[in-house]
Amino acid sequence: MALDRRKRIRLSKFLSYILRHNPQAYGLKLDKFGFVLLRDVHQVIRSRLPWVKQEDLFSLVEGDPKGRFELREGKIRATYGHSLGLENPSPSVLPPAKLYHGTSHKNLGRILVEGIKPMGRDFVHLSPTPEDALWVGKRHGGEPVILVIDARKAVQEGIEFKRWKNTFLVREVPKKYIALWRA
Repeated sequence: MALDRRKRIRLSKFLSYILRHNPQAYGLKLDKFGFVLLRDVHQVIRSRLPWVKQEDLFSLVEGDPKGRFELREGKIRATYGHSLGLENPSPSVLPPAKLYHGTSHKNLGRILVEGIKPMGRDFVHLSPTPEDALWVGKRHGGEPVILVIDARKAVQEGIEFKRWKNTFLVREVPKKYIALWRA
């Protein structure tokens, strides 16, 4: 029987926390790419959420449209959003000419002075469309600000981009590549 929406969200958030930010609190040791044995993660999850079956983890990973998790050879990892200093095994990619970033009005001044920093994560997350950036930016509350990134110029000047599913990853975005997006 599939998990209801509330349980699925609870499981996803807990799994994200463990794999992105604090595996050591649960006795887990990730490899350099963020993988850990699925059976060990399942055991940790069941200690807090005893109703979770291993099939629920498979369903969560396979049904996640944002591709937050990956299963490979009996191991699981969060694919992005880490604050652990992991290596990203994804190859460098040539991004679209323009990428987008959604943020709050309170962050705008700092971003226009310092650029976009990963803020405790390993990478800045960029979206391929303004609509995707708007959706991401709404997590900050209120009406978000959408920034457009001159990715073409950034690549020409040596900035490396990676990609996971529909999210582009970069270590940081210097201010010279950032402008306010106008619809």
